[in-house]
Amino acid sequence: MSIEIRPMREGDREAFVSLRCRTFRLSAAAVTASWAIPACEVVVAVDGGILVGSIRSESVGQFFGHRSVPCGLVTAVAVEPAYRSSGVGRALISAALGQMAERGLAMTTLHASLPSPYRRAGYEVSGVRSRWSVPVERLGGLEGSYRVVRATDRDLQRLRLPYRVFAAERTGLIDRSDAWWNTRVLPHATAENGECFLAID
Repeated sequence: MSIEIRPMREGDREAFVSLRCRTFRLSAAAVTASWAIPACEVVVAVDGGILVGSIRSESVGQFFGHRSVPCGLVTAVAVEPAYRSSGVGRALISAALGQMAERGLAMTTLHASLPSPYRRAGYEVSGVRSRWSVPVERLGGLEGSYRVVRATDRDLQRLRLPYRVFAAERTGLIDRSDAWWNTRVLPHATAENGECFLAID
């Protein structure tokens, strides 16, 4: 088996999006965003002209000491089932790390569903990600004169600055660029079945 590890080309994009869809069960908004991912951020594994794996290293900022530090956010690590445990994932991670170093990114971060392959590449757990769920009907009992409303695109646009102020005072939060808001936050929150609510005073 001779696997070529190389930067993604535009001709690979359909296979890249297809692999992402099969691996991650993407929402419609995420599928649409996949078509716009810059090819320069993606490394692929190709076997005989067939794309069998991919990894994305997105350039973002991450807050440390009230400063936004250049960071490579590793996402979209996907390998076809027949090629797993064959070294393809390890080769993709190694190539992505080299690519991020060339781009001058000071550090790299990821949210691993399976930690062991990343530990072998030098990653270690450095924080936790917490998620809370509250039934919407419970929000009506907030103290004060709050109104709970379904968020609109305009509402979420206005959250950018308060988020940045909040994030800069903490360690490790992502410095969300316009692209981050436009592809990761707004489409999901304002979709027909989106569930983003605001408590307004």
